[in-house]
Amino acid sequence: WAYALTTLEVSINKIDYLYVAGHKCGSTWLHDALIQHPMISMPLQKEPRFFDQNFEKGFDYYHSLWIGDGLRGEFSTSYFVDYEVIKRIYEYNPDIKILITIRDPFDRVCSHFKHWNRTD
Repeated sequence: WAYALTTLEVSINKIDYLYVAGHKCGSTWLHDALIQHPMISMPLQKEPRFFDQNFEKGFDYYHSLWIGDGLRGEFSTSYFVDYEVIKRIYEYNPDIKILITIRDPFDRVCSHFKHWNRTD
């Protein structure tokens, strides 16, 4: 019975969606637009990178990143290219919704180049 209760609690806390697209594909714009919606909840840190860099901290840590009600999701562009991360996400919630934006590869490379060569 105790195991069933723990499983129920974890399933209630699961994240509803992930944004996993590549770099320079509009993640900041989409993040900033979604976070303004009253029915959306996201961590204060745009990219918590739980499934690749912070997985060992556990699901209690992960779920503690969200404050408030609403659809819970996160943006972590690093998830886009890591097979192990994809497996972890699926095992965590096979019904999770995945948001992906893509961009013309040449335009993306040019944008990335400009980003890295900016002088502030």
